[in-house]
Amino acid sequence: MRMRLFAALCAIMSSYALQGQTLPVLEPHELCTDYVDAIATFEDAILESKVREAAGVGPADDLTCSLLFGLTSLHAEYTGIESVMGIQNLPGLTDLRLNGNSIVELGALHDLTNLIWLRLGKNSITDVSALSELTNITRLDIYQNLITDISALNGLTSVRWFYAQNNLISDISAMSASGLPNLRYLNLSNNSISDISALSEIPALEFLIIENNWISDISVLSGLTNMRLLIIGDNLISDISVLSGLTNISVQLYLDNNVISDISALSGNTVIHWLRLNGNMITDISALGGPHPDPLDVRLNDNPDLSNIQPLLDNPDLGEGDSVDLNNTSVSCDDVALLEVNGVSVAHNCSIDSDVGSPGMSSSLKIILMKKANES
Repeated sequence: MRMRLFAALCAIMSSYALQGQTLPVLEPHELCTDYVDAIATFEDAILESKVREAAGVGPADDLTCSLLFGLTSLHAEYTGIESVMGIQNLPGLTDLRLNGNSIVELGALHDLTNLIWLRLGKNSITDVSALSELTNITRLDIYQNLITDISALNGLTSVRWFYAQNNLISDISAMSASGLPNLRYLNLSNNSISDISALSEIPALEFLIIENNWISDISVLSGLTNMRLLIIGDNLISDISVLSGLTNISVQLYLDNNVISDISALSGNTVIHWLRLNGNMITDISALGGPHPDPLDVRLNDNPDLSNIQPLLDNPDLGEGDSVDLNNTSVSCDDVALLEVNGVSVAHNCSIDSDVGSPGMSSSLKIILMKKANES
């Protein structure tokens, strides 16, 4: 209905122009809808040039309202735009990309209700309340701004992909089942969040990136059984028992740089490809002794008291194509060498020569390594 109305307005405006009458020139803040037809202007010259480019008109041509109503896409990323005033006269936009500019004020976007994709990352935005009525948006980028309050986004029920990392957000209570029920992908990393209980109401969530915050309790994730990727490193997490029920995590599970000592909850997951456990307090890795997919990339580095990696040595699935990081652990160079003999790519602090071994290596292991070298 809305697009049919636009088409009708365009026809009326074109007829008006053909009569040879001089069209009024709008101020950047004025609305085309207040006139039969008019010439729209923009506060920012760079934005105007990008609009002209999208509309296919030259710098001397009039940007009539009838022309602007036909635009559905505008890509103006990393161009130095400071103001979006005037963009309110492009109501047909469905795809607007303004990442990497110097935009502060979003008021002119308030009535662009046909938007489906909106990208506003890497600007200087503090207030997103102007977006509260844009209920058709499915992808929203507001990352790397100066935003503290996202409560105005509570009613954007169509959003499926939400990028809000690198802001100043601490309260995410707006992200409830009633607010953003269709979320599939959510990135809130590098904020000031401690309470993620609102996420428990979004069972459709599949990809969650929330590293580098102040989170200690992840038990609220227990109902998110569709989760395929979880990146939650650089927090204050010690208890990961909730992960025993999230067995669909198959892409990435990043738990690095927390205060985790017990990883037994991971014993039931046999489908994770990339596992980050580095920078914790882990000593027992028996949970990693079971089957796993190929390839497997495990980072256990910077667990200084980890010495026993027998579960990895005994694991018949671990071999060529897999990789393990054991830097800054207490794992012996003998065990490191045995992993390498099995074909595993190992990052370590040992200085191992496949012909002679390391200085502290046992004689029997040196023999194994020499035989392996001769075979190759």
